[in-house]
Amino acid sequence: MRKLLLLVPALLLALSGCATKGGAAFSEASALPGKSLVYVYRHDAVAGEWMPTVRIAGTPNFDLPNQTYAALNLAPGKHVVEATWLRRSDLANVETALTVEPNQTYYVKVAACDLRGHGQTPGRPSECSIAHYGGDVAALLSVLGLEESILIGHSMGCRVVLEAARLAPERVAGLVLIDGSRLASGDPDQAEGAARAAIEKAGYPAFAESLFRQMFFTPSALAEATVVRALRQSAEFGPVLWPGMARWDAAEMDGALAAVRAPMLVIQSTTRNAELKRAPLARGQSSPWLDLLRERIKQVRIEVLPGFGHFPQIEAAGEVNRLISGFAAAGR
Repeated sequence: MRKLLLLVPALLLALSGCATKGGAAFSEASALPGKSLVYVYRHDAVAGEWMPTVRIAGTPNFDLPNQTYAALNLAPGKHVVEATWLRRSDLANVETALTVEPNQTYYVKVAACDLRGHGQTPGRPSECSIAHYGGDVAALLSVLGLEESILIGHSMGCRVVLEAARLAPERVAGLVLIDGSRLASGDPDQAEGAARAAIEKAGYPAFAESLFRQMFFTPSALAEATVVRALRQSAEFGPVLWPGMARWDAAEMDGALAAVRAPMLVIQSTTRNAELKRAPLARGQSSPWLDLLRERIKQVRIEVLPGFGHFPQIEAAGEVNRLISGFAAAGR
């Protein structure tokens, strides 16, 4: 059975009809005749504000301690599994579909996936790179035993899932890229040097604030909270990661795109010019990034969401979730 891996922004939902119980306090539950027995397992090791609450629509919240199970009986058919951050208004909810058959047992495994230097995961600035991030995600797929996964990346995360798919293609059944872009092409040394010079000219705080504030076109408390969090969180690794991203784009992007073997869904809401100025896309409009993907990826579907900023998974969560769920279901 296919498993769905969500990295938007940091949650992994693995749906499996044949998962093992290993390693946690577990007790068998009773299955009701004609129902589906579903176990929900908290695999993530986060706590506090970073701990998402998980629920299946129409059932109680699974606000469980880590490494524990809960069980329930569901009517056969399609259900929605949703994760929400009740203590983080700046993080988008994540949902996916779970279709169950009568008299079967299913395991829903929930794991938070924080990249190095993000959330509660430590990471030295020198370790915060697309190569390390992609390698970490590929390793996570292996450690959790996930196959036929759908990797979803937003912004920088588009590079991360492309790198992970290049390293572990046998574990990837689909890719979703949300509002991605390409910073540079050509000579990697020049690309990295130009990005570093831009930061040094403005100073990282000013450079980053300009970059992040352009991501929202309408002021709001949510936008402000997201910008403040991004500035605070990236203060240490940002001056290293940004030039490294430019270098990766110039040196590795073409190879990563050439290595894609799985179908791809692209959800795009904005574009940027050479001066990094961001603007919304209109319906039917293209961009150099979208043209590149059309040219390089054999199985690509592109959906433009007009009128939204760089975080459509927050500003248009329902539509983004609908597109991802449809893409995942089409491959089952």
